[in-house]
Amino acid sequence: MTYSLSQLTTKADCDLVLAYIADELRVLTQRQSEFIYQRDTATKAAAELTAELTALNADIDYLTPLIPTLPVSKKRKQRENDLRTSIDRRDELVARQNERGAVGLLIRELELAQIEVQLTETQALETSITAHRATLQN
Repeated sequence: MTYSLSQLTTKADCDLVLAYIADELRVLTQRQSEFIYQRDTATKAAAELTAELTALNADIDYLTPLIPTLPVSKKRKQRENDLRTSIDRRDELVARQNERGAVGLLIRELELAQIEVQLTETQALETSITAHRATLQN
């Protein structure tokens, strides 16, 4: 973006904008750190969630055809309970995927990318104002 640097006619004007930018950079840098942490946490959570879902689906796929072949017994009841527990856990994880799975990870990555663009733009403006300030007499 082209900024109206020519409107800054004194070093004092430049100093005011540079002070604002310094505050803005502090905030943006802090937000960047938070987003990096959130992205890293989301990456780990998404991998763990995917691994657990894969294991649960394997259990469900194994138990579903097995249970009808078992005679009525304590073992069959245990397998039915295992299947029900696995299905309930899978449903819970699927419901949490938006927050903690791949969707959540991509949202964190987008937030980080956006803040990095803001940082780059703000730093570029700071550089331009500093250069413009050097050309002013007062």
